[in-house]
Amino acid sequence: MVELSRVVVTGGNSAIAQELDFGIRLSHAECDVTNPSCKDAIQKHNPSAILHLASVPIRLCETNPFEAYRINVFGTKNIAEIAKSLNIPLIVISTGAVFDGNTHAIFFEESPTNPQNIYGQTKNIAEIIVRASSPKNLIVRTGWLFGLSNKKDGFSGFIEKAITSLKENAPLKGTPNQKGSPTYVEDFAQALTHAIENGKTGTIHLINEGGASAFEILTHIKHHLNSHSEIVAVSLADVQGPKRSASEVLGSKTPLPSWKNALERYLQEKNRN
Repeated sequence: MVELSRVVVTGGNSAIAQELDFGIRLSHAECDVTNPSCKDAIQKHNPSAILHLASVPIRLCETNPFEAYRINVFGTKNIAEIAKSLNIPLIVISTGAVFDGNTHAIFFEESPTNPQNIYGQTKNIAEIIVRASSPKNLIVRTGWLFGLSNKKDGFSGFIEKAITSLKENAPLKGTPNQKGSPTYVEDFAQALTHAIENGKTGTIHLINEGGASAFEILTHIKHHLNSHSEIVAVSLADVQGPKRSASEVLGSKTPLPSWKNALERYLQEKNRN
């Protein structure tokens, strides 16, 4: 069992870190993960484990590859070496972007990786480093997270903007040609906490069950809200942003509740608030 109160969290100001109710959160100012001296900042807390959340997100990776490799790869290597020297487990968060497939593909923990963008490439290399560093370590891949309390961009931002537009009956565009695993951050955080506390090792997928495209997600929210918005299907080529695999859908041996169930619970929670 890992003592949660002594888990040191890098990237303590990150969106995921804000959803957790355990650990010692270290900001970039307190712990620059690329600097070997951050070992002192970590070690003084007598950590039971390190949860490594410091990371460069997908869009910034494409515009600043140097920073992507500096943080996502070399920062992870530094933290892995620190965890190994302290003889404690390292937990890192990874992504379906390490895979490549058509819109019908589903990727499991043992599926071969083939990232299609810089973000996926850096995360894939980080996984290799973490796996080789210690058998105590845990790689957690997750899907398109929504419900984040302090993040308005990315997929969570997409969901928030969609809800606002659908309530106003405004038209929306979404592609049916790229799929992922929509995952409620509340479900993810609970599962992550359980995995860390119980000393899970290896590679696991923590996702709400099932895959969906942006078009399917918008349509589901529309029906839930009884909106009259028109949902227009657009091609993947028309979607602005980094090159993505047509499928980032993750499978799991122990999936969380379905993405539809998760999204409906989130919408009900928003309605209560």
